[in-house]
Amino acid sequence: MRQTLAALLLVVSACTSGTTPNQITVVSQNLYLGGDIFSIVKAGSAQEAAVATFQVWSSVQATNFPARAKVIAAGIAAQNPDVIGLQEVAIWRTGPAVVCAPDGSGLQYINAPVASTVVYDFLASLQAELVALGLRYDVARTTRSFDAELCAVDPSVGPASAIDVRYTDHDVILVRSGLTTRNPDGGTYATMIEFPIPGTGDPGISVPDRRAWNVVEVQKDGQWYRVFETHLEVQEIPQAQPYGFIFQLAQAGELVAGQVNPRAAAAPLPTILLGDLNTQAEQPGGSPLRITYNFLAQGLPFPDYGSVVSWWPPVAGTVSPLADAWSTANPGQSGLTWGFGDDLLTGTMSQRIDFVLTSGAGPSWMRTFGATATTSTTPPLHASDHLGVAAAIQVP
Repeated sequence: MRQTLAALLLVVSACTSGTTPNQITVVSQNLYLGGDIFSIVKAGSAQEAAVATFQVWSSVQATNFPARAKVIAAGIAAQNPDVIGLQEVAIWRTGPAVVCAPDGSGLQYINAPVASTVVYDFLASLQAELVALGLRYDVARTTRSFDAELCAVDPSVGPASAIDVRYTDHDVILVRSGLTTRNPDGGTYATMIEFPIPGTGDPGISVPDRRAWNVVEVQKDGQWYRVFETHLEVQEIPQAQPYGFIFQLAQAGELVAGQVNPRAAAAPLPTILLGDLNTQAEQPGGSPLRITYNFLAQGLPFPDYGSVVSWWPPVAGTVSPLADAWSTANPGQSGLTWGFGDDLLTGTMSQRIDFVLTSGAGPSWMRTFGATATTSTTPPLHASDHLGVAAAIQVP
């Protein structure tokens, strides 16, 4: 049955992707880490934070990435992409409860994690499922963005249940095996929010929520393309004063002014940006919820908030050369990509925050996928809280 499914998917893929000259097919997919890690920093004490960590870990197990990886791989295979950009590519590990030590001696390991028992490796699971469907992709570039370890306690058992749980996050670019690549690069943004961990003293320990970007150049049918991938900060951050979007927008400014534009000036190539940008394109044009989108995809100059934010990047006036492939390929269609609940059982699509943006090329088609796909588990789970987006990008 598995071989039959693989054969059918490859037939569909051949029909949808094709071998059009000067065209490359791309996918962006947020894998969903499996739980709401922001719930931990909302706790009021060390004990509440440990319970919140346990609840996140329970959610990660309940949302069952090995089962979801099969569905995600099938969705990707049906698009037959040449390049895949992935966000929330997690490794979850457990270990002895060193962070839980009553004397506080283990708090040093929050940001210097040591837990080593791998329970879930999202990239390894996904690649194995792609191989099972007859598709092989090489890791062109991976960048670690987040790595922290916290104490988890089951409130129904108490301190005896304590373990450490370590979450490591990555952004990844995969490229179809056989395609030539060059100049892989990546890093994390200087702009980041730090979240204080309750119960770690005064001033206490804060965990930096680093966000990452990747880039690689890919050759297909003699044509070179420059492909970026990134995952920008969310907007719903109370600490992001005076504006909730300010960290996200600053990261977008760093990416365009520090990477996209300089690389284009040094060596012009058709450019593609894939990712979960966390900016809401479905909002009205003047909404602050889409200000990052307005900068990245609408040609509005990067604003200057330096008078109210001392750390503001010195790139005011920078203009992004990128355009929104969805709006070009599907004018007037909503293209919503996010909205399933943390448990992957509930919710509906409500925001468009996953994108393919281009410069020097444009889409011949673009679509979302994964809206109705679920696991074979009981109960059935959505594959992610995000839909995937796929596009064929063609050079004029």
